[in-house]
Amino acid sequence: MTALLQVRGLAAGYGRAEILTEIDLAIEPGAITALLGRNGAGKSTLIKTLIGLVRPRAGAINFAGQDITNLPPWRIARLGLGYVPEERRIFTDLTVAENLMVGVQPARDGRPAWTSARIFALFPNLAERAQASARQISGGEQQMLAIARTLMGNPSLLLLDEPSEGLAPVIVAEMIIMLRRLRDSGVTILVAEQNLGFAAALADHAVILETGRLVWTGAMAGLTADQALRTRYLGV
Repeated sequence: MTALLQVRGLAAGYGRAEILTEIDLAIEPGAITALLGRNGAGKSTLIKTLIGLVRPRAGAINFAGQDITNLPPWRIARLGLGYVPEERRIFTDLTVAENLMVGVQPARDGRPAWTSARIFALFPNLAERAQASARQISGGEQQMLAIARTLMGNPSLLLLDEPSEGLAPVIVAEMIIMLRRLRDSGVTILVAEQNLGFAAALADHAVILETGRLVWTGAMAGLTADQALRTRYLGV
């Protein structure tokens, strides 16, 4: 199977600090991959480099058969790579429905486009709050809105940075169900997480970063079954 996203020899950082070194990564289509590692391992930097917010210092990034290594974020997004930042960055002065319209892009690859109706079927809580100001909805609903707005861009690969951060367990459980439904609809997902329980319940595959290097990749089932591996790289 051809990888949807292929990363080779990637290095990136900030100023004089090199955060990522010699990253080789392949994301297969139709699956959820968890990007794991301790705090400061480089997870967010890798996500931001993939979407073009951090410029690579070396290596190459190929997405859907195209070289996106040095493209600006807006061009990468238009190719079908969606990004939900840890900070969410919704427009709090707009309603839920207006936030969704901000993210609209054309359909891709002959697949059905995401519409407000499809979004509200997937996120019933947002349907109930469609005309509410985004400032007035809960933190969990804001996280769902951030994901929903990105979906309106019809991405084939969705990058999520710490989506469970700060959310109540009941909301995290709802998010697991929702993200699985997204995968089943054909959206490939790469999720950077520190919450191993959330990642284990969600993902098909896992990759682990340690001090900016990719040190393990494999099936999530293999990681959850290997206590020594988890202790060595994740401290759990």
